[in-house]
Amino acid sequence: MKNRKEAEVGGGGHHHGNKGNCKKTLTQMSEYVDDDLKGPGKKSLENHLASCKACMAVLNTLKKTIEIFRVSAPRMTKSMAKEIRRGIKYEIAAIEKKGDDHGT
Repeated sequence: MKNRKEAEVGGGGHHHGNKGNCKKTLTQMSEYVDDDLKGPGKKSLENHLASCKACMAVLNTLKKTIEIFRVSAPRMTKSMAKEIRRGIKYEIAAIEKKGDDHGT
């Protein structure tokens, strides 16, 4: 049986031994999807995604979620989309803090 942490990150896809990069990747994911992440930061994130199935799964889920919003809410303004991204970032930060509180 998987431990709780493995279940939370998508089935224990962290076999590369560098979970610190996962946290950084999660915080930059929206910028990456919006093509706002440039230079070495973008290259570093792409290198991490190439070796981390869990982060790639998060990226694919985020892309699918965005596509669903585009299809189902075509009148969504840029400010509404920005507010949603801000909320997602807030939730990611809360999850990371909760993990840090438990010694991870």
